[in-house]
Amino acid sequence: MLTDSLQKLQGDIQLAEGNEAQHLEIIREAENLVQGRKTELETLKDQISAQQQELLFLEQQINQRTEELRGLEDCLSQKKGHLQEALRDGETEAHEKLCQIREIKVLLGELSVEKKDLDAQMNEKKAQLLVLKKDIRKEEENLQGILGQVTKHKMGMCLDFLGFVLIGFILILI
Repeated sequence: MLTDSLQKLQGDIQLAEGNEAQHLEIIREAENLVQGRKTELETLKDQISAQQQELLFLEQQINQRTEELRGLEDCLSQKKGHLQEALRDGETEAHEKLCQIREIKVLLGELSVEKKDLDAQMNEKKAQLLVLKKDIRKEEENLQGILGQVTKHKMGMCLDFLGFVLIGFILILI
């Protein structure tokens, strides 16, 4: 009976040790989760800090751009005056360019005539090339036929030679 009690007690102890191991594992997992959350929290804090610094930088940029815009608006009114003067100068230059365009059109007409002549020459050369290609194809076909006949003749000669060698060999054996 005492042995049964000891065995039961030993079984309870083993069960308790198994439960303790499970509880320790659960606690370790919980600690890992907590540590992971702490790391995530630190990362988020760092991101928030970086975004705050970026926001401050952007606000400074906005202020700087606003001042630049005011300066540009002042320059814009001055530029309008300069543009009106440039417009008058541009009209004079446009007239000169129009004269140049007319001269270029004349040159383009001459070049167009030359291009047509060159196109005609090129078409003629293409036609000659096609004829040459056709002649080459015919020549290749003829050469293939001759090559076939030569190969056939060589095969016949080889077979005749082998026949003579075989007959000679048989005669030697007899």
